[in-house]
Amino acid sequence: MRALARRTSLLDSVEWYTFARRFSEHGPPELLRFRPYAGRADARRRWVWLDPRPAGAQRTLRSLLVLRCIIDGRTGYVVDIERRSDESGNPVEHFSGLAFTLSDERQLDGWLRRLLSRLRDTRGVFAALKDECPCRVAVFIHPASGSLSPADAAARNALTKLRSLLFAAP
Repeated sequence: MRALARRTSLLDSVEWYTFARRFSEHGPPELLRFRPYAGRADARRRWVWLDPRPAGAQRTLRSLLVLRCIIDGRTGYVVDIERRSDESGNPVEHFSGLAFTLSDERQLDGWLRRLLSRLRDTRGVFAALKDECPCRVAVFIHPASGSLSPADAAARNALTKLRSLLFAAP
C-alpha cells in the first residue's frame, strides 16, 4: 500500500497504525504482525507465516498494514495483508483489502485485534468478516491492470472504495 502514499494529491494525509505507537506519518510504515497458532500446523495455521516451509530455521510472520486516510476532511481507514512474493518481488498470492469508516475511533484498537485473530481463521478473506465490522466497510481487490503496477492498481481501488464510503449518502 505504499502506492497509496504516492497518491497524496488525492489525500489530505495518510498515517500508518500500530498498537504501541497509534498513528504516525514519520519513518517507514510499521505493520501489525499476525500471531502464530500454538500446536500442530495445518494449512490454516501455516497461513500466518510468509514463508510457511522455509529452508532455514528463520520464519517471518505475515503482517497487516493499517492506514488512516483523510480525504477532504473526512477520515477513513484501509487495511491490507502482506502477500508472499516470488524471487522477483511479484506477489504470488491474491488477497483483497478492506476500506472502512468508524463512527468512534476508540473502537479501532479492539476491532483490529479481533480482525487479526479472525483473519487467521479465514486465511485472509475479508469478505467473510465484513459483517463483523462495527462500521461501514467495502472490500477492494488487487487486480491485474495493464498500465498500472499491482501496487498502484490496489491503491486506486482502495481509494475508490474509501471515497465511496466517505461520500455516500447516509
